[in-house]
Amino acid sequence: MLWIRACSAFWFGSGSAAGGHVQTQLWWDCLLKHLFSFAQQQGLGLQFRKHQLWLDDWVRGWSIVVGACFSPLSLQHGCAFLVDEVQTGGGCTGKFWAHEHWGLDDPADVMTFSKKMMTGGFFHKEEFRPNAPYRIFNTWLGDPSKNLLLAEVISVIKREDLLNNAAHAGKALLTGLLDLQARYPQFISRVRGRGTFCSFDTPDESIRNKLILIARNKGKMTKSGRWA
Repeated sequence: MLWIRACSAFWFGSGSAAGGHVQTQLWWDCLLKHLFSFAQQQGLGLQFRKHQLWLDDWVRGWSIVVGACFSPLSLQHGCAFLVDEVQTGGGCTGKFWAHEHWGLDDPADVMTFSKKMMTGGFFHKEEFRPNAPYRIFNTWLGDPSKNLLLAEVISVIKREDLLNNAAHAGKALLTGLLDLQARYPQFISRVRGRGTFCSFDTPDESIRNKLILIARNKGKMTKSGRWA
């Protein structure tokens, strides 16, 4: 079975340099090439080409709901659809799971989570349940005490209304970044995000590094990726 993995955070980025836009487009073109090759082997080349323009519209427009495109395609062609919520799960985007922003008609086949959830795990549809799930067992397979910690984390999220807090704070953050983009387009472009997961591009790595240094000297922690 072919698995299609959609990372909820991917389209947010993390303060990338302009090179990141180019590199991401190269990544996308490479992915399309391999998917088309696989589709041809399965006799689905024409169908894939028919959907390619639709996918390109989403990606070249940098839509964060690109996962909504892959879900029906994976269902149509018998692929499993996996959503990676390791970074984005837990409410930081203003919803408990970032892929809730996609408005999927059908839930993902498998969804992974970790980090803010205090333990690593996954949800899955019943048909993906293994026949013998405990044939492979190791010392890290489960830690019941983590469930107590997770229960308290969820309790705090509900009690302190942190989902609405993240959405409100994220709106203020995004509005501020858009204002900076309007005032300093030579330094900041392509502002985007959901909740506290916001991002922007810089013309090159030198400017990116200077912005990171200035932010840290003012007590603000930022993150950058491979091209950011």
